Amino acid sequence: MHSYIIERNKQNCRKKVYIILFIISFLITKFLQIALANIKLFDIPNFIKFWFSIPSFFGVFGIVYWVFNNYLWKWNIINKLLTVPNLSGDWIGFIKTSHNGQDINNKIEVKMEICQTWNQIKIISKTNNSSSESKLGGIITDKANIKLKFEYQNQPDYDSDENLYMHIGYNIFDIKSINNITMLTGKYFSGRSRKNHGVIKVIKKDSDLTSSDIEELLRTI
Repeated sequence: MHSYIIERNKQNCRKKVYIILFIISFLITKFLQIALANIKLFDIPNFIKFWFSIPSFFGVFGIVYWVFNNYLWKWNIINKLLTVPNLSGDWIGFIKTSHNGQDINNKIEVKMEICQTWNQIKIISKTNNSSSESKLGGIITDKANIKLKFEYQNQPDYDSDENLYMHIGYNIFDIKSINNITMLTGKYFSGRSRKNHGVIKVIKKDSDLTSSDIEELLRTI
């Protein structure tokens, strides 16, 4: 996984989150210090007191940040305040590509897997002849529009077309949610002067969605 930018209205919103976590960690540390100091008022054996030594501020901050980074930011209430979408999960859709002079209207099935925490992300895409992995990226919010942008490295399968080569490319997605179904619609380009380009549309898989539901939704976006 790699780090990614979170930008809202051209400002890095992570700074405010770090300040809030810093304050919460400070308050927790002070509370523990007071609570553990009161334990000394009782006649408790030293070997028990040893296990209740006062934790450092940085130790508390590390725990608070780990919990937030991996879990808390995904909670619906917190996530809505942050306005940073949780994209973790499996996605399915299609690519329309201009590679090798193909008709841009031809569809190629693509599957994506996104692993995301508050500070890191990894995006893996797979077609029938190659796979791609993100190397850097960001989630950009500008007014009502939310975009996912990332650079990727594509690696052809060993038995793929001889005209396919390893290459670096760039994806730009609009993140949309319709009836609680999250969609990524966008474009990609690669090669010199953006010679190769195309359209990508994927839907986040849900246990309630059937194959026919996904096909119908893909036709409408």
